[in-house]
Amino acid sequence: MGKFDLVYKLYYILLWWTLIDSFVQNYFRLEDGASEPYARFVFHNAARRRTKDSFSEARIKAVTVYFKTKLWKPMTNKRAKKIHLSKEYLQSYVDWVCVDQEAWEWLCEYWASQEYKDISDRNRRNRLSKPGLHRYGPEGHVRKEQRLV
Repeated sequence: MGKFDLVYKLYYILLWWTLIDSFVQNYFRLEDGASEPYARFVFHNAARRRTKDSFSEARIKAVTVYFKTKLWKPMTNKRAKKIHLSKEYLQSYVDWVCVDQEAWEWLCEYWASQEYKDISDRNRRNRLSKPGLHRYGPEGHVRKEQRLV
């Protein structure tokens, strides 16, 4: 199974769990005259971002579960972000990914690879090198400013 095959497989598992057809039909109706292609564009971009975030959160959860269940040590998400395991990922468990054992094994192998560790460390250094980086979450700059005034 190739990297992109796995990503698409996990992408659709996420979509299935997060977007139930009846919920979408009842709560996300397009108004008359609304552009369906634009709505699809917005939906797919949001789903792509959420999928990327979910993979990152899954790795962090795998680290915390491993430390708590195998090593019997407390672990926070903040500390887990900085830790890279190797074969230990397979001893952990992330419920929504472990539904497909082949996908879970591939993901564990990828997270343990030197390529992933190098990319992860490089991206972490890049994020930390930007001193004015916005960290207000969904609130945004304007609302934060209004709240502080």
